[in-house]
Amino acid sequence: MAEKDLYNLSKIFYYFRERYYNQAYVTAHEGLKRFVNDGILQFYSALAQLMDVRLHESMRELEQLRNKPELTVATLLALIHAHKQHKTPDREAISEYEVKVKELRKQVDDTALFYAAHTLYIIGKADKATEYIERATKQNPTNVFAITLKGWILIANDIAKESKQYFDAALKLENNFPDAAFGYAKYREIRSNFSQALEYVNRILATKSDYLPAVLENMKLQLCMQDWEQCEDVAQRAFRIDSNCVEAHKYHYLYLLCKEGNYSDAQQAFSRLLQAIDISEPKGAWQYYEISQVVARVCGRNPQILQQSELLLQRALEIDSANPDYLIEGGYQALMANKMNEAIKFYKSAAKTQGENMAAVYGIIHCQILEGKYAEAKQQIEFQHEVQSGNAAELSHLRAILAKYENVLAPDQIVQLFDTAAEQHFKNLRGLPLGKKYLLCLNPDFILEIVREYLNNTTLKPIDSGQTLDPSLRKSSGILEQLTKAVPGLLEGLFLLAKVKYLSGDTNEAKNVLRRIIDQEATYSEAYILLAQVYTREGNTHLAYEALENGLSYNFDLKTHPMYHLIRARILKKEQKYEEACKLLQAALNLPGVKKQQQTETIKTPRTKTEQMISSVPISIQDRPNQNDQAQRILDQLLKEEVQNTNFQHAQQVTKAYEIFANMFEQSKQFDETKKYLIRAKENQKKLLKRIQLEEGDIQKENQKLYCNICYRLATMYFDEHDYESAIKDLKEASAIDDRNLKIQMMLTKAYLNSEQYESCEQICTYMNKTFPNDNSVQIMTANLLLRKNEIEKAIQQYKDIIERNPNNFDPFVQMTKSLYRAGRLDEISDILEKTEQNNLRAHNDAAFNFAKGLLTYYLCKPNEAVFCFNKCRRDKQYGRQAIYAMVKIVLNPDNEIISSEDDWKRKLQGPRFDEVKASQATAFNLLQSMSEASNDIRYRVLENWCLGHTGEKHNLEQATENLSQILNDHKDNVGALCAISECLIGLKNVQKARQYLKKTTKLVWNMDDADEIEQCWLMLAMTYIQATKYDEALELCKKVLSVNKCSTRALEILGMMNEQTGAHKDAADNYELAWKYSRKNQPSIGYKLAFNYLKSKRLTDAIDIAQFILQRYPDNTRVRKDILEKARLMLK
Repeated sequence: MAEKDLYNLSKIFYYFRERYYNQAYVTAHEGLKRFVNDGILQFYSALAQLMDVRLHESMRELEQLRNKPELTVATLLALIHAHKQHKTPDREAISEYEVKVKELRKQVDDTALFYAAHTLYIIGKADKATEYIERATKQNPTNVFAITLKGWILIANDIAKESKQYFDAALKLENNFPDAAFGYAKYREIRSNFSQALEYVNRILATKSDYLPAVLENMKLQLCMQDWEQCEDVAQRAFRIDSNCVEAHKYHYLYLLCKEGNYSDAQQAFSRLLQAIDISEPKGAWQYYEISQVVARVCGRNPQILQQSELLLQRALEIDSANPDYLIEGGYQALMANKMNEAIKFYKSAAKTQGENMAAVYGIIHCQILEGKYAEAKQQIEFQHEVQSGNAAELSHLRAILAKYENVLAPDQIVQLFDTAAEQHFKNLRGLPLGKKYLLCLNPDFILEIVREYLNNTTLKPIDSGQTLDPSLRKSSGILEQLTKAVPGLLEGLFLLAKVKYLSGDTNEAKNVLRRIIDQEATYSEAYILLAQVYTREGNTHLAYEALENGLSYNFDLKTHPMYHLIRARILKKEQKYEEACKLLQAALNLPGVKKQQQTETIKTPRTKTEQMISSVPISIQDRPNQNDQAQRILDQLLKEEVQNTNFQHAQQVTKAYEIFANMFEQSKQFDETKKYLIRAKENQKKLLKRIQLEEGDIQKENQKLYCNICYRLATMYFDEHDYESAIKDLKEASAIDDRNLKIQMMLTKAYLNSEQYESCEQICTYMNKTFPNDNSVQIMTANLLLRKNEIEKAIQQYKDIIERNPNNFDPFVQMTKSLYRAGRLDEISDILEKTEQNNLRAHNDAAFNFAKGLLTYYLCKPNEAVFCFNKCRRDKQYGRQAIYAMVKIVLNPDNEIISSEDDWKRKLQGPRFDEVKASQATAFNLLQSMSEASNDIRYRVLENWCLGHTGEKHNLEQATENLSQILNDHKDNVGALCAISECLIGLKNVQKARQYLKKTTKLVWNMDDADEIEQCWLMLAMTYIQATKYDEALELCKKVLSVNKCSTRALEILGMMNEQTGAHKDAADNYELAWKYSRKNQPSIGYKLAFNYLKSKRLTDAIDIAQFILQRYPDNTRVRKDILEKARLMLK
């Protein structure tokens, strides 16, 4: 039995406690190799899967274990937790399980009570576990598992003092029980008796030297005793047991950052850490998040390390995108990286997810202060102070930074506010030993901010002997000594400590700290300058000069530092070389950043009147957007200016002026004017290129680049209008100048493809494959071309080759899914995606893969699964917007219905369905509002109005129609707007006008970007023709859809309906058969029509088979039962 292997069970318990759920699962499975079909190990295996958010697998296994007496209550508690994790919890099942738990918990024995308590402890409900563990220990005071767990529950409930007696009792009963020894060690650690804690951990290692949990606890305790070197040695020992040990990788990474300050080696350590988590805990969002938090705070805002912490946090968010803690951390780290807009988005998302989350509120307040919204921030801070909610230290900090930025208080009052913030902050550190949690709570980044504020409010001149020490220096010294003891590798912390010691008159200690910095990082130029200042202060000019020269040998940029010149001048003054000192000071005045006002007056920079005017144009546009006339006068004046023909700069400024005006009109959505000014910019730049063709150097390259960019912008606008010929013309001109510009070549290829000029498209694809042989986008374009030429097998092979070459790049899957679906190859896509998901762990959390999977499930008529997949990538920068748009479309029209008549609207809105429509409208609006930054995007505006008209209320339909008309005024061929306005007009009973809009789409060339909407328009038009008995026109449109999308279930369904109406039931059955096949039998309405036409064609057994299949899935479908099944059976008799 598994209970006999105390080491393996303790290992499982340890991994649960440390949130290494996948490792708990792996350990349980290893145990099952020895104890085959052991119920306890099977239970912990299922529980590990549950905690790792593998809900379906865990619930299936838990259900199978419900009948085991010792596990009956534990499995029910786990199942309740599992159901609650679902987005739509089964409330009935939860209630049923809760009733059974209440019944059973009074009847079961101490073993069952232990497993129930342990389950609650693992899922984070230690308070509820107390009742069960109390009963278990009363029933059987010698149950070693129950006694030990009672100790752990007391620690979790912050009653650690009482836990000692239970761990003592457990070890007396079973002295080789590692979990009890770990518990006793934890008790000692909490009491700060680290040596005794280490003694208990080492007892386990004396019995089993390669027992990884004990090695890891030893490692952590070494750091508790502030021995970074020993901690690192034990981490290396852990690697020898398991090279992918995540906890050891975390501590090794922190050792390089905190102790060594070795950011270059940390890069390699980070890669290994990331790989270890990916392998050992691929769904362990918390593991990514925990280390990301610590790293961001200890790295001194080093950009390279901040990128690493951001990547770790991204992984956590990919797994659990709605977790408010992760979102708040995203906001915090975005602020550290000076990404204000991202920070605001993160904090607002967290506040939406959990409205009363104080950390999110504080984050928003912090952003308001940095944005200068002082009144709003002040109001929020006062409110939070009144209700006394949240973190006192954080609130004090916000009050301090508000006072600093508002600049309305005296400096000493601002310092007092920072004093309060620091005092509250250090309260949170009391009793914490050095480790990850201590480093997180210490928050070196916050401490450095406090110290900088203190130093901003103190003299920069060192105090003289006998002079009173400034309180700010005294406080800074105490804080920095605590910081540098914990994080000795943080260079800025050491430097500020050296500076404080220097200003405090302690030159010896300042020199010691500066030498530590230089030994650690020889290129740290500020250290040499401060060291030279210290020596100068001591009167040792020779050593001061030597310090500067040493610094110069490592970092030549030191010579551009004003302090370098100042100290050199002071040295020369002491040596009575006054003339040389004056020259040096004069040279210092000419350095960048020194006496800028004087420089502006004395150093003449030739600037033409043109340049001065052009520099004022953006200000006119951005600051006073309504003063177009003034801006136009500036441009007219610029164009009238007489200049020599050789003044190329003037011509370039004219081009830029036109571009600025194009930008202005683009912002105000005047796209015709935008295009007009871009064309003028292009023509002007073209003339300039002719004039400078004999010039050498950068001038030609710079102007060629500008010309290509203008051509590209124009081509983009022509693309929006489906004017591919004009786009091709501009792109060819740009390509003639820069044929290695991939962006231009790709758009040119796409223009040829969309305008069905396959030969030209193929020529460029051939050229790009030679020029950019390893570029995925080129290879995908080639595959798309092959599909359009109907060379399907070649296209499929091309996609497979792309995927094989880059197994971890999932971007090709998106285009492949769209293309192969329309080529009628659903089986191939399903197979490729399924195999990839099985064989590549990265796929589960990759945005591109989930987007592709969302598309596939949508195509397979599984709207709920599609929304689930799209939701997983909605936070992604590349796919997020597309995912939300897709979710909105599904929420509004889950069954992909075609609205083509007043009856369709009535059917959509009748009875209880209207409530569903209102709910789906609200959901769709919420989804769109979650990405308000996209509100100027045309597709956003189209979907917003689609949502508005969704409920069919007349005033909403009229408003949506008016809004969509305005969009079509600027973008006459926007397919989404044409589709949406047609649907609204049908709702307003104006089918004729709707048909006019729909007819416009028949003149457009089909393209992949607009594929869904253009196919929907053609099918809507086909349906209106059927209602007018124009079957030939409807037939042509259906064929047109099927020529570009062989899997269009709606086109096949409409063909079936036409055949059915003319009595051709056999042909109708053939159409419905394909529609049923391509929908993967997920649409019962198509199944019904197929069965009905089988019935009419006398294919009775086939009709019965379809009817039974539908009734298996939808047993309440009385229509299928009566109209098909019963009739077919009667006819067979």
